[in-house]
Amino acid sequence: MAEPVHGPAVTAGSDNGARWTGLLLAAGMLLASGCLAVLSVVYRERFERFEEWGYAGAFLISIVNNATVLFPAVGWAVVVALGTALNPFLLGPVSGAGAAIGELTGYAVGVTGRELLSGTRGYRWLRGLAERWGGLAVFVFAAMPLPMDIAGMWAGSVRYPLWRFLLWCALGKTIKMTALSLGAYYGINWLLSLLRAP
Repeated sequence: MAEPVHGPAVTAGSDNGARWTGLLLAAGMLLASGCLAVLSVVYRERFERFEEWGYAGAFLISIVNNATVLFPAVGWAVVVALGTALNPFLLGPVSGAGAAIGELTGYAVGVTGRELLSGTRGYRWLRGLAERWGGLAVFVFAAMPLPMDIAGMWAGSVRYPLWRFLLWCALGKTIKMTALSLGAYYGINWLLSLLRAP
């Protein structure tokens, strides 16, 4: 069994300073995320202009939409609208990759807030969960209509490897966005054919 690695001695004062710094950084990121969510609603018309950019617009709006932490944004509706006109098998991976990049904000909140949890029994439990189910958990949260921000903060707080987080998140988001795009593409066309029928 490997021996634990011990770093330099940490005094109580520096430990409290690190915790406060982590708390302030996490709070600042949550505040910035909330502002981004509000701006995406207030300036919805400008965000909808990304539709004119096609796949690049879907990529950018997916980054912005998923960069909000714990606050809803309207970008997925633009991607669904694009799904009615663009190839859903290309739109899904493009918007899935953008969504995974946007989820890095939740991961970053977890990394900065890590000091608040480290050393607690709950942190050790989360760490064990990450070692056993990390990739699958990130994938399920990304692919399903679940709060991905929670999974991102959890992964960041336990220092789940960033490249693995991005990989599993991109795979899950790609499946979700492809399913939404296919639903929009075939669903809208089907409804239009019903309306045109005599």
